[in-house]
Formats: sequence, C-alpha cells, structure tokens
Amino acid sequence: MTSLDFKKRVSHRLGFCRMLQLVFGPFLRLFCLRQLVSRLLEAYPLPILLKHSSISIRCWSDILAYLEIFYTGVYDPVFSKTPIRTYCDLGCQSGFALFRLGNLTHPPTQGLLIDGNPHAIRRCKKNLLDSRYQGIHVVHGVVGCGGGEFHGSAPFLIRPNELECSLAQGSFPTKESDVIPVPVVTLEKEWLRLIGPRTCDLLKIDVEGAEKIILQKDSIFFSRVKRCVLEWHGSTTNRTEITTLLERLGFGEFEDLWDSPQAGVVACRNLTHPGGIQG
Repeated sequence: MTSLDFKKRVSHRLGFCRMLQLVFGPFLRLFCLRQLVSRLLEAYPLPILLKHSSISIRCWSDILAYLEIFYTGVYDPVFSKTPIRTYCDLGCQSGFALFRLGNLTHPPTQGLLIDGNPHAIRRCKKNLLDSRYQGIHVVHGVVGCGGGEFHGSAPFLIRPNELECSLAQGSFPTKESDVIPVPVVTLEKEWLRLIGPRTCDLLKIDVEGAEKIILQKDSIFFSRVKRCVLEWHGSTTNRTEITTLLERLGFGEFEDLWDSPQAGVVACRNLTHPGGIQG
C-alpha cells in the first residue's frame, strides 16, 4: 500500500511542476523560449548518468518529463515491486519511465515502447543507443484505433509541449501545432511480433486522453498483462470510468498514486492472470 506521505509528496511536486508551466507558459510562447532551449539542447544535449545507463535531455519537453518521472517519482511504488522482466510503455516519449524503472531495480530483459510523436521516438532511440539496455523495441505508431475506423494511419496532434501530443480527436492545429498521419498498430500483434507469446509484467499507459479508447478497442493484449499503471486525463474521462473498464478486463486492487480533479495515476493488478495476484 502506498503511504500517505508518498502521495502528499507526489501531489506537491506535480502541483509545483504544473504551476510553473502555467505561470511561465505565456512567457515561453511570447519570447519563443521553449524553441530556443530545445534548439540549444538539441545541439548540446545534457547527459544524466544513471545506475545502469545514461540518458540525455534533448529538448524542453525532456526537462518536463524528467521532472515528472524522476523528481516526483510518481511511478516508483510500481517500479520498485517484484522484478519486471517484460515491460510495455504506451506513450513512451523519450523513454524516461523505462530508465527510471531500470535505475530503481534492474532493466527489463524485453520491452515494447510505442509513441505517436516521431520526434520523441528519435530521442528515445538515441537514449537506448547510449545505454546498455538490450531487447527493447521502439515503435512509432498509435494503438486503440482498430475496427476499420482508420485505414492504416490516424491523425496525431503535435504540440509545442510534446508531453501534450495526442490523437487528434476533433482537435484542430493552431499556429504552433500540427496534425500528422501516424501508423496505426495493434498492440497484441506488435507484442507477438517483437516480444513473442510472453506475459507482460507491467504495462504503463500515458497517452494524453486516449486511455479509454485503448481499453475499449485494444483490449485483447490486457489478458497477458500482470500489472498496469495508467494516467487518466479528465478532459476525456474520469477515474470511475477508467476503473470500470479495467475491471471488465479482469483488473482490481486499484491504488491511486496521484489523484486530482483534472488527472490521476492509478495502479492495478490483473486478478485473472495466474501471476497477477502475486507480489
């Protein structure tokens, strides 16, 4: 059980990070500081040494992702539990969650990382090349778009703050953003193709509002998942709706790692999986 002190610490640190974004956001846009910092970091990446590897900060969004994953430690209670040998990350960004996992315990022996943002995919691959990790596959694509709704690709919204990139669900690009076509992939097929018929010890989902779509339309994969940690976003769903969908897929023992009216992070176990109810 996650302690109350941990939840308070995460809530305070996440709140602080998001307050900074709100306060300084207008100045970043007005003076193009985000673009300037990103160009500087692209030319001169900031290396960070970890226990089993190293990563590099290569853009403004990497700074925010590092603060969210390493500074707040929001995923730490899940990452620190039983050894995670097989790992899947939807919305992997630059791969920082994978490296936080490896830094806390040991790197997974096999992993599948998926993101719709091509810039984040390039940064993720560079971080993997710089690390000693093996058996990790990175795929550019979106999941949860099956059923004939799209023909091979889906519209994906690229925002200046790349942590907010998402499926373009009725959204229109602004002067600073753009919509691009991204390949549609089936999660179960990709896992079988790259990992094989193995159990997924941990599935992490942070897809900026598309979590409900994935739970509804790409649900076959969840039968092989032991544990799941998911960030939900109030713009498209709520905690009750998400936990109801997860319960239908056999998950239970829900635990809030972070919770707010706008968003939250919930962890759970697959109670129908042979290894899902063990530690």
